[in-house]
This record gives sequence, C-alpha cells and structure tokens, in this order.
Amino acid sequence: MTPAINPAQRRKHAKLAALLEKAKDHVMSPAEIEAQRKSWVCGEMLLQFPAMTYDDAAQHYDAAVKALPAVDQLEAEASARLNRILRLGSQVKWSAYGEPAISDPDTKAALIELFEIWCVDALERAAATEADQ
Repeated sequence: MTPAINPAQRRKHAKLAALLEKAKDHVMSPAEIEAQRKSWVCGEMLLQFPAMTYDDAAQHYDAAVKALPAVDQLEAEASARLNRILRLGSQVKWSAYGEPAISDPDTKAALIELFEIWCVDALERAAATEADQ
C-alpha cells in the first residue's frame, strides 16, 4: 500500500508527486526487470568485493547468465539420473538375511543396471583424473 501524500507536500513537490502518480501504475517490462536484476546483482558483488569495478561485476553477471542454459541442462540430466537410480533402487527386493534377493528377476535386472551406471561413473572419473595429471 502506497502511503498518502498530504496536500502541503503535494504542492511543495508537485513534480515528484506527478512522477510518483505516474509510477504507481507502471508495469515493468521484461527488459526493465532484467536491467534491475543485473544492477542489483552487480551492487551485491561490489559490496562483497569492494576492489571490483562495476564493469567487472557486469562481466561476471553476463558470463553467469550465459551459462544458465548449460546449468539448466545439467540439472535436468542430474534429476533424470537420480530418478532412474531411485526407480532402480525401489525395484530391489531383499531377502530375510538383509541381502538383495538375486533370484528375483526384477532385483537382478535393477542391480545389473545400477552396476552399469556405477561402472560408467568410475570409468569417467578415472579418465578425468588421468587427463588432469
């Protein structure tokens, strides 16, 4: 709720009052929202890193925004992978002795698929480690 402006203030600051009245009904465009978001983020970066210039902060912001589609893709892939692992885990049945019931076909298939996932992970990690060295 906008606070009321008393008549004396309205007369004294007629131009400000006119601007406030005009702004009251303004709906921000997507471009204005993005510009405000960028300005806010850059301001927060400058508070955190006082030695940084506004141009540096703006470059970091632009780089982060440019990377967002890649991050969204990675998050989607990670979510699908987690859901797959959870689905497979829910298919594993357990024996009375607390071990997987391998004789059950669904359990056997789920464990094989989980093993394949973990093997691929291990190979990818080993390849990445080797490449780093």
